[in-house]
Formats: sequence, C-alpha cells, structure tokens
Amino acid sequence: MKLKIAIIGYGQTGRNIHGAYAKAGDAARIAAIVESDAGRRALAQQDFPQADLLENHRDLLDMALDLVVVAAPEGHLHVPVCMDLLAHGLNVLCEMPLVRYAYELENLLHEARKQKVCFVPFYPSIFGKPLNRLKTHLKEGVLGRIGLISLCGTTVFVDDDPPAFQKYYGGSLGLHAELIYQAVCLLDCCAPDAAREEFVRHNAAQNVTALQGTAAIPDATVGISFKPTVLSALDCLKNQGDSEDFVKILLKTPGLPLVDLEASPYGLHAPDDVSVQGTCDGFVDVVDSAMSAVWFDKFAAPGEALQGWSSQDAIFQFYARLFDVLQGGTAPLIDEEKWLLQARLMEEVYEQNSLPLKKY
Repeated sequence: MKLKIAIIGYGQTGRNIHGAYAKAGDAARIAAIVESDAGRRALAQQDFPQADLLENHRDLLDMALDLVVVAAPEGHLHVPVCMDLLAHGLNVLCEMPLVRYAYELENLLHEARKQKVCFVPFYPSIFGKPLNRLKTHLKEGVLGRIGLISLCGTTVFVDDDPPAFQKYYGGSLGLHAELIYQAVCLLDCCAPDAAREEFVRHNAAQNVTALQGTAAIPDATVGISFKPTVLSALDCLKNQGDSEDFVKILLKTPGLPLVDLEASPYGLHAPDDVSVQGTCDGFVDVVDSAMSAVWFDKFAAPGEALQGWSSQDAIFQFYARLFDVLQGGTAPLIDEEKWLLQARLMEEVYEQNSLPLKKY
C-alpha cells in the first residue's frame, strides 16, 4: 500500500523534487498539497488532480498521513510549522533552511521524541555513492593521514525570492546545511576510536543524568570526540536581497583534518564538490550540471575505478530508507548528535558574521 504524503509549499523543491519523486516512484501518493500562491496551486492541481489543495498547514492536522514534507519558500516558517505538525503526531521531513539557532532544533527533536514520531531533514547526499565510498576509505585509512577535507557548493538566488532575504531565514549557509552535516560525518570517520571511546566515558555520567533528570537534550557532542574551532566569513556579493550568497568556513580540530567549506555565487564549483587530500592519496567527487557525478577511485576493483551516480538515485534511496524507518524497519535515518553539532556550528558562524538588513 502506498504511503500518504502531504507537501507544504509547491515551489522549486516541493514540485521538482518531492512531487517529482511521488510521480516517478510507486511507494507513495500525494494526498494533499498546501499552497497559497494561485499560480503554484494551479500547477499542483495539474500535477496531482486527486490531491486535496489546501491553503493552511493546519488543515492537515486531522488528516491520516504517513508523512508531511515541509518545503515552504519562506524558511522562517519551517520551525513553527514543523513544531505544530510534530505536536499533532505527524511525521515530518523538512527542506532547507530549517533552523537558525541550535535551541530550535533541540526543541523540535524533543517534541518528536515526546510524540514518538519521525523528524528528519532532507539530506539525500548521505546516500550518495561518492560520500559513502569516501567514508569507507577514511575509516579504513587507505588514504593515509588526512590533511584537508574540502566541500564546496554554488549559491543561486532569484531576485525577490524568500531565500534572498534574512527575514525569511534566507541565505546560502542555511541552504547548504547539508554540507556542514557531511563535514561532521567525515570528521567523525577520521576521529580515532580510542579518542571517541575516552570522550564517551568522560561524559557518560553527566549525559545520563541529563537524559534522566530533564527534558532538555544533552550536549550535541555526546559520543563525538571533537569540537571544532570555527573561523568563517559570510558576504552578500551578487544577491539583490540582503542574505549571504558567499560562505567560507574553516573548521580546525586538534588531531583531525582541516575542513574547508565554501559556497559561491560565481559558479566556481559544481552543485556539490568534495575532495580529500591525504598522505597516501586523494579523493575527488565532482557533480556536473546534469547532477551526475564521476569520480576516480584507485582502490576500487579493476574495471570499477570510474563510476557514476545521479542525484535521483540518492533521493530514491533516501525516501526508501525513510519509509523503512516510518514502518519501524531500520535504524534512524539521521545521527541526531551530528545534526545538533551541525546546528551549533552554523549558529557560531551566524554569530561571527552580522550582515546589514535592508529595508523594503
């Protein structure tokens, strides 16, 4: 039986990613679409004539749904809308941008646990072949000691769209939150097991006390053996709004690789690039404009060194795993400790960089 999904926001991601998935796959059907814009409502009616067309997310609260996808263009609405859905016992998948402050994510995760529902960000790259192959190499140590991990992306804003403005939680940093989550995952692969075990032992007592004695979520780095120092810069270069379209972040952790993250409006990078420089070898993954990747892996079996994948493959794998989670069949999709650390790193970047607000 197909899972029943509702989509909030039928714009770029709501239609072209989540709606397109429902059309191409056979595991889910779109039961409802929430959209207030007349033009996008017409597209929704055209694409999914059997779906209920609604103007307010609260109309979903009494519906029997397996999942709600939050993809509203106005990012500042994501936190309150997600909280409302979770509080009414609905499973939620949220697009970027999500939170600007770590406490917002802590509250959302706490509500999801309280209601015993699923709450995850849309991070399909965690199922991309290049990232998972790289994580395997890092854990096995075949690249040697790693000196640098670089992750890059491109920022593209359309004038007057909500992501171009700070008041809507817009900006490249929020839209590239997935890159920072990737960085945390890759750093964790490089962390020595002994250091991780010692860190867990050192913090075990206070964390157990925190879990048992209060509803608050304990420190984001519980079980993670590193807390990076952040050096960052945000700037508004080509964007006609006031949110950042240029992001530069360096994460420095003693004993671990330097991480260099960059998002630029000048098309200097493919949509998502990752490279690693080690003492034995390097690793490069490049995603082209068609959203397909090719990378050279010298450690693969003969004849398999040149490999490819598509973003659609990752999206389908993400949804397949998510549906397994919803049906109680697999482990959680997202590591909450790493997600919280990502949110706290992002909050620190925002604190280091204050961009002027424009009046309109």
